[in-house]
Amino acid sequence: MRLCHLEIHQLPGVAPMTLDDLAPGINFVTGPNAIGKSSIARALQAVLQDPQRLDAAPISVTATFEQDGQRWQVERAGNALNWQTDGRDVEPPPLPAAEALPCYWLSAESLLVPADTDQAALHHRLRQVLAGGIDLGQVRQATFPHSEGFPQKDYGDLLEARQQRSRQEEDYRRLAAERDALPQRRQALEAARRARDEVGRVEGALTLAAAYKEEAGIKAKLAAIPDGAKQLKGDERNGSPR
Repeated sequence: MRLCHLEIHQLPGVAPMTLDDLAPGINFVTGPNAIGKSSIARALQAVLQDPQRLDAAPISVTATFEQDGQRWQVERAGNALNWQTDGRDVEPPPLPAAEALPCYWLSAESLLVPADTDQAALHHRLRQVLAGGIDLGQVRQATFPHSEGFPQKDYGDLLEARQQRSRQEEDYRRLAAERDALPQRRQALEAARRARDEVGRVEGALTLAAAYKEEAGIKAKLAAIPDGAKQLKGDERNGSPR
């Protein structure tokens, strides 16, 4: 996580200041005593450490960090600490434990090397200090004594295995959710079948009712025919019966 902006509004022993235009990588702050170098470290500690672990001195600090293309804004006011991203309050990103923070506060003394040390040695010393005093090169050599460099293939295989495990875990979670939903789905299917059967019975009843109604209409028409007309057979001529 890279520091992009730091603004000290109130901090005991220092006037308000703004630290901006920080370049990626390592930034060195130099100058005479009492210009605020240590105050910058205290201000960073104020926003990165649990306020309850610090004293209740009046503090007001704002900082902006960037990680993987995402910006985080944090504001410390007294013992209140508030993290935001995209203008909404969020939980803070993963941060080192309070006990590990001193490993990241590098003093000039921790980088002092003999005057005749070349740039490569200074670079090596800086990497060692940033790793909490651990010589990662020696650790790598002890772990992979026959390797000329970092085992990229093994690392790639490890990443692929982790991704595959993540995909399998996601499939297991999906299958578990579907399994848990089976009783509700069975109930819904049974309800749909009962509704289908009920619809069939209602449609049959409506068809039968329509047939009864049609039959009743025919009977009513037959009942309305005069008795004399009922005697006609259809073979009468000129209105005279045979």
